[in-house]
Amino acid sequence: MKPPDAPPAPGRMSVESVLVWWRLRQAFRDLQGQSSEKHDAAVQVLIASSPRCWHGLRKIAFREKGTRAVSAAKLLFDLGDTQGIFALLEQYSSVEVRREAEGYLEECLRKVGPQRVEALLNEALQSVERRPLTNETWGLAASVYALRVLVSFRHILPQATLSRAILISQVTFDSLTACRAIFPYTAFTDYRVGQAGPMEDYFVGDSLAALRRSAVDTLLAQEGAAAFALLCKALAHPDVHVQFAAIYGLCRLREERALPLFQRIASNKKHPLAHDAQRAIERFGTKLPDVLTLVRGSQLSTAPDELLRPAGFSEEKSPDTLLRPSAAEPPPLP
Repeated sequence: MKPPDAPPAPGRMSVESVLVWWRLRQAFRDLQGQSSEKHDAAVQVLIASSPRCWHGLRKIAFREKGTRAVSAAKLLFDLGDTQGIFALLEQYSSVEVRREAEGYLEECLRKVGPQRVEALLNEALQSVERRPLTNETWGLAASVYALRVLVSFRHILPQATLSRAILISQVTFDSLTACRAIFPYTAFTDYRVGQAGPMEDYFVGDSLAALRRSAVDTLLAQEGAAAFALLCKALAHPDVHVQFAAIYGLCRLREERALPLFQRIASNKKHPLAHDAQRAIERFGTKLPDVLTLVRGSQLSTAPDELLRPAGFSEEKSPDTLLRPSAAEPPPLP
């Protein structure tokens, strides 16, 4: 189908086709919203020319940033083109669009309704689950965008939906390099206040880690401490990329019951996440339970590899004394 913003091909022009083309082109310009009368008139022209106008509306909705792009996306949705709602979700994640037309964009999304956004989220997750992923799989970005909108609108999602998003696994499409770039492991101590920092949208359509992080952030915002059980399930998942997301979530949750689980991974030096688990333990700082505190000598031994030695048994001494420093003890104070 010929784009409506291109003139008719030479040799096929007629007065009627030229008038239609100019009318559509003018309607696309008037979607800018500077005049409500012009905007409403443009919408009526485009509705009358549906579906011929869809191609031009898609170009505006996906290539431009601002009020006109929002209007084009909303009109696409109203005309029955499912790409319209995807364009609205994508624009909601754009700082540039929200700076110019945040109020209008939120109004359009509320008219669409969170139930319809949730339905799109389930469709996107299904598309991710049912076939091998590529960088062009539409469900990856759509899932992240939908989760962002639903969190902003305080729409409660079933935990089963969030579980699907967190536990999705396609090892050949994942990498720990991408996980470490997407999950902000540099500020665990700040996660108990507010939300984690923004995610670079460069990764949104290229990695399952972006979807898992959005799902974990949504789970924590919605469930709070009740998220612990699901995150433990993710930590026990055979895919290390899913385990990585679980470590992130448990650290943000600040739940000390996760420390023995981290210790189990950190103690296995062959585990790909041993270092990450150790860093997670260290982020808890002074809250580390006594059962995980390493016993060490209070003074440096002459042999660095032998800080403690067994205490010899003596009837004069309590049998409860099992260890004592190998270095000589300081004399008692006078």
